[in-house]
Amino acid sequence: MIQVNKLHKYFNKGKSNEIHVINDTCLEFGNTGLVCILGESGSGKTTLLNTLGGLDVFHNGSINFDGTNVAKHSIKEMERIRNSKFGYIFQEKYLLQDYTVAYNIRLALNMYDLSDEEKEARIDYVLKSVDMLKYKKRLVSQLSGGQQQRIAIARALVKSPDVIFADEPTGSLDEASTMRIMSIIKKISRECLVILVTHEKRIAEFFADRIIRIKDGRVIYDALWEDQKTYQYSDDTNLYLKEFDKESYHNNEIKINVFGNGRKHQLVLNLVYLNDKYYVQTPDEEKVVFLTSNNETQMVDDYKPTLDMEQVEEFDYSLERLEASKRSKFSYKDIYQLAKVNVKMLGKRQIFMIASFIIASVLLVIALVDYMTAAAVDKKSIITRDSNYISVEAKRNSSAEDNEYINSYNLIYNKFISDRIAPDIYLDLKTRLSFTDDSFEQITNLQYIMSDFSYVTLEHFKADDLVYGRMPKSRDEVIIDKWLLDVFYKSDSILKTLLPDPQDFLGLELKSTNASLTIVGICDMDEPTIFIDKYKGLSLAYPSNNVASLEQLQAAYPGQYDNITLGKDEVLVSESYNKVREGNGNKMPISGDMYQVVGTYPDDFGADYVIGKDTYYAVLSRSIFNDKKFVIYAEDKTPILNYFAQNLGGFDKTFVELKVSDTYHEQLATFKAERAVKMNARLIATLVIFGVSMFMLFFTMKSNAIKRVQEISVYRLMGISKRSIISSFILEIILMTNDTVLPVVLIFSSMIKFIASVPSFQLTIVYPWLAMIALLVFIYAVNIIVGILPVYGIVKLPPARIEEKA
Repeated sequence: MIQVNKLHKYFNKGKSNEIHVINDTCLEFGNTGLVCILGESGSGKTTLLNTLGGLDVFHNGSINFDGTNVAKHSIKEMERIRNSKFGYIFQEKYLLQDYTVAYNIRLALNMYDLSDEEKEARIDYVLKSVDMLKYKKRLVSQLSGGQQQRIAIARALVKSPDVIFADEPTGSLDEASTMRIMSIIKKISRECLVILVTHEKRIAEFFADRIIRIKDGRVIYDALWEDQKTYQYSDDTNLYLKEFDKESYHNNEIKINVFGNGRKHQLVLNLVYLNDKYYVQTPDEEKVVFLTSNNETQMVDDYKPTLDMEQVEEFDYSLERLEASKRSKFSYKDIYQLAKVNVKMLGKRQIFMIASFIIASVLLVIALVDYMTAAAVDKKSIITRDSNYISVEAKRNSSAEDNEYINSYNLIYNKFISDRIAPDIYLDLKTRLSFTDDSFEQITNLQYIMSDFSYVTLEHFKADDLVYGRMPKSRDEVIIDKWLLDVFYKSDSILKTLLPDPQDFLGLELKSTNASLTIVGICDMDEPTIFIDKYKGLSLAYPSNNVASLEQLQAAYPGQYDNITLGKDEVLVSESYNKVREGNGNKMPISGDMYQVVGTYPDDFGADYVIGKDTYYAVLSRSIFNDKKFVIYAEDKTPILNYFAQNLGGFDKTFVELKVSDTYHEQLATFKAERAVKMNARLIATLVIFGVSMFMLFFTMKSNAIKRVQEISVYRLMGISKRSIISSFILEIILMTNDTVLPVVLIFSSMIKFIASVPSFQLTIVYPWLAMIALLVFIYAVNIIVGILPVYGIVKLPPARIEEKA
């Protein structure tokens, strides 16, 4: 069944302390029989057994198992064979101490398709055979060393394997138990092959069918062995009276029987009989031992017991052999149950591990909150310009006269307008708006100032961009970006309570020194912008230029002004304003230019002038000329910036200095720079916290894995697949994280969110729930990876090497 050809194995190969532990070994084993391997300690007999049993690798040679040839390092092939064909009895027992006897034996049946009833029947049978049935539900840790050894033997027997490898199987048993176990092994060796390592020559010579002697890694003796007829117990401490000569001394009152072989020492005894008791005294106390029922040594009126082979053959043991049907792995149910039990036991034996999980979780939450808060330098507190704005401002050089400065600026501006580079030009409005809120009777006339924003004309707004409200229907109605509402909320925590929903701003009036604007729509274009009618925007720049368009007048008074047209220099004025101006002719000044008054309209329209499109651009140009600055609105700013960069060189810069700036880009750069400064500082702190947390987790999990090497060793020695072991540890880590990290992160995060939400604390904390979820996913992933790395480092070793670490 097993053929070993030129097998070699080394310890510390290639090093100065190299040991050739298996040296050119050739052996052949049949399908049945009891083969005993003898040798001095360190001779290599256990290593040979482990190598034959697939628990260790070899360096050269081959092992043929029932026609399957396994070359060196064929770990997977060897594992398949040993799981389906081999059983093991280990000198160190390798039992799971915190589990029951039944569970430990059931591990050996893991790869067989048996019902629970069939498994229980086999477990009961082998436990009864080793006289341990009554301990079936007992924890292994509650058993003595000898009892544990019998459980380990029962585990090897329960699946009736083709080959049993036994390493000193009776080393911790008394002689009576040894004979019982060896009788079972001898009995089953008639049906399967048993290869047994022992140092007890007498046992080998009585039970063995073949004896192999090992010395320094070499086989020095290999021969069939004829069974001895009888085995006499050697460590029986009882005194068997029929083994001795007998002499009797007696009279009418007392009889003394003296047993012994050879010359006896004269014994002096003084006996006194009083009150129905004998009192005994002797001057030779050191040579007299008094035996009671509590003594280990007893006198037995019989011959010393022996065991003969006929008795062994009569020993009743028969268990049906099983056929492997699948890989030796845990079922999902087994994995879950195992992980659940281990997590439960962690509460008792791994307090430090649980504490490390909790501390690391708290540190990671703190680090994440700190980092995100630093990373979220509020862009809305820095950027005040629409991203489509380009600012142009002229300044007079110190040596220029007024007319030189004005003429130079006029040439530059007219050239820019005539080249038709800019899609839209605005006055650089710096108007501040305010509004009041009377949501609560107890709090009235609270005024809020809105500043640092941009105006954009409604021509650049699409109805699809509306989030709340409607499009403006009159010149006094505007759309406001949610950006500005967020700025309000951040600057005043009370406002968030008064107007918690952005829709609460619909209908609010925004007032300036000469105008009132009503919010009718809210968008979310992530810009600090108010969308306004362009005529109303022109009016905000100069209180004296409260202008409206002819189309707006016609819409306000249907049918009354439909036949009116306005030329470039013509305007309409309000009736009251016309009366004030009577006596000054029909000319009216707007921004320094005179316009012909061609009609009037009612005062309730709310405008000083009604002008046409040509007049609008004329007034706009005059206002820009007066201010010497303007803004350009362009969705693509590159051509305009390039234009100024290329054409300014052709202008006479003796009298005027023109500053063209992408204010949004400059403010964004400031924002990024501030964030980078804070981020760099926080990054170092975060990395330190992360490193400390990872250090704690890694060494905690590594310590846990090291403490459980014996458990892992048992699973691998029983043939449980690496994947199943790793899966059980992964699930265990998940369950442990559920019990520790998950509630800690949820509770701690909720506390942080609550503190951040209390207005009176005035705290700026950026920690969205999505970040907490991401942190949890990260912690779970890290715990699994960190927890599995040391386990994987253990399970990838051959089982015998794991055994050495246990």
